[in-house]
Amino acid sequence: MARVGAGVRSALLRPLGLGVTLALVCLGATAMAAATPVAALTGNSTPYDGQLFSLTNQDRASNGLAALSSNTTLAEIAQSRPYYGCSVSPIYGRAADMLTRDYFAHQIPGCSADGGYVWPIMTADGVNWRSAGENIGWNSGYSDPATEVNTAFMNSAPHRANILGDYNQLGVGSWYTAGHWNYPGSGSSGFSDVYMFAQEFALVAASAPPPPPKPKPTPSSSGGSHSTPAPSPKPTASPTAAATAKPTPTPSATPSPKLRPSRGVASEFPQTSQGLLSSTIEQVISGYLDE
Repeated sequence: MARVGAGVRSALLRPLGLGVTLALVCLGATAMAAATPVAALTGNSTPYDGQLFSLTNQDRASNGLAALSSNTTLAEIAQSRPYYGCSVSPIYGRAADMLTRDYFAHQIPGCSADGGYVWPIMTADGVNWRSAGENIGWNSGYSDPATEVNTAFMNSAPHRANILGDYNQLGVGSWYTAGHWNYPGSGSSGFSDVYMFAQEFALVAASAPPPPPKPKPTPSSSGGSHSTPAPSPKPTASPTAAATAKPTPTPSATPSPKLRPSRGVASEFPQTSQGLLSSTIEQVISGYLDE
């Protein structure tokens, strides 16, 4: 019998303004100065990212919601994209990092900015998010790991809330290891044949369209005092107005999470093991209000 752990927590974030941005800058500088190299990557990528992405949009369609568009940067963050802003450096994405460094949590060990969550990484990698969420899950022993983890997500209220949330973009990443993997609080001596999945959701603000160019006035003929009418000027082509520069959106400050009380739920499944999140934060939703 293999235990399945599902800890349930949620956190709503408040806007903290410019002070948060300054704090993140200072923390990032400190982390870079004292960076410790991370161990070599354990495992490899899987062919299941596209399948889980499609299943997520099928769930949204079944609930009358618009499909999420694919965000390549979010997908790379979810999988194995290197990030150099933590005291352990680089961090190789969410799914790969958890299998490489033996943990299972939304809070990233060695990353202190914004409580250790993934939001500063999104910002640093150029994702202009207004709200964001993350689902993580793993399983072992299933013939169709993507379908199984999607079923587990949809059967868990916090994960389901992210899948059906007010987002417009999604990145899915996954990682696999055949060898031994374990994490604090698992209650096990370890697991093998493990598939780790991460979903990064975001409501990405659309850039404002550039203002239309202002046409230059066509020169007009001057009137005279002669009694005969002035000849009509030959029409000339109007010069093309230069397009004005597209305004660059100002990124918003990343808010800091405030946690609510949590409770854990565990259940048993025969001849298989599957995890969502044990003794840590199951789902995080972040957002801000325009000043």
